[in-house]
Amino acid sequence: MNLTDYVVFFWLLPVVLCIICPLLILCGYAVVKLPSLLFGGRKPRIDTEPLFAR
Repeated sequence: MNLTDYVVFFWLLPVVLCIICPLLILCGYAVVKLPSLLFGGRKPRIDTEPLFAR
């Protein structure tokens, strides 16, 4: 690898991390939240109850 390859790599690394890190956080949040949403959470939120009642 020559110098320009290193420059491009170190410019892309933060960009890739900035894209991947929020996606990983969102995926982890979804994995934690989806089972409780699909199978009915123990504590339903008040603001969602009227939507299901209609």
